Amino acid sequence: MHTPGPWTVDPKTLAVYAPDRHGHAAAVRVAQRGLAPLPAAEIAANAALMAAAPDLLAALQWALSQVEDSLDPDHQAALESARAAVARATGDQ
Repeated sequence: MHTPGPWTVDPKTLAVYAPDRHGHAAAVRVAQRGLAPLPAAEIAANAALMAAAPDLLAALQWALSQVEDSLDPDHQAALESARAAVARATGDQ
């Protein structure tokens, strides 16, 4: 189970803050890869994506619930892709 949102980004440190189960903020720093520092814009984009993750997951789960019974073959491929993404996000692989 993930920490529910809303998650926020500190614009100065680019740390992502999420409330823990007791309402306290838990910070997650966006990691650098390798020895070369990432450009600030890439770090900010990664932080924004991390902060949006709970909302993106909830929106995708809601969308799936609305179209689960679609019989259109084109939709089935999209549904399978969305289900796989939710499974990866929730650890239900």
